[in-house]
Amino acid sequence: SFLNDVVAPDVVQAFLKKLPAGWDPCTIEGVLRQKPLTCLAQHLHVEMVRLTSFLEDVRRDVNSGACEIRDCVVKDEWVQGHGTRLMSEWLPAVNNAREQLEAWRVEGEPSSPLQLSGFSDAEGLLLALRRDAARAWNVSLSSVQLRNTIVNVLPPRKGKPHLDGIALTGLYSSGCKWDTASRLLKDAQCKDWWADPVAKFPLLHIFATQEPDTLPLNSLVSLPLVTNTSK
Repeated sequence: SFLNDVVAPDVVQAFLKKLPAGWDPCTIEGVLRQKPLTCLAQHLHVEMVRLTSFLEDVRRDVNSGACEIRDCVVKDEWVQGHGTRLMSEWLPAVNNAREQLEAWRVEGEPSSPLQLSGFSDAEGLLLALRRDAARAWNVSLSSVQLRNTIVNVLPPRKGKPHLDGIALTGLYSSGCKWDTASRLLKDAQCKDWWADPVAKFPLLHIFATQEPDTLPLNSLVSLPLVTNTSK
């Protein structure tokens, strides 16, 4: 299908057919009309705007012939945290990113486990969770911390996102792995972080709290988590 680095028309058409569409401006702006307007809703709005703009740029590149899809590998500018340049992996990742934002929009809250790789600003997502908690409790942002626990299933929801927190999935650990039987971290076989294969991490529940951290420092582990197996 590829001659002189030129993409065959049928490959381009197949790519465009699978590429998800963004949201229309009215749908995007509708997120900001939620009552009460939360910081999480504002972050959802930002993510929808960015993903729609990104998808429009990709579609424009393809239609103009500047797609640079060679050997089923997409251009670097399209990766944007989706973790891979292989078209067979990149397209599902982009589609999943859109689907989880749409589910959040329809449900009005991030009630389902979220793929962190599907967000352009993952740190902004966690900050929005802290801000909503600070507003609800009428305290300063500095007095609100985020905690995380590893769970098999999510706890019953209270209908308030700042109390329910968010669940993250699709994460991988390197250098160690989670043992489901003992519910403990176990050392990896290889001590070289970059040489060690990554292991799928279980469901992570992140929530806001005002309670100070009482765990001793010698019981804490700094664990690198990545969003794709290629690190």
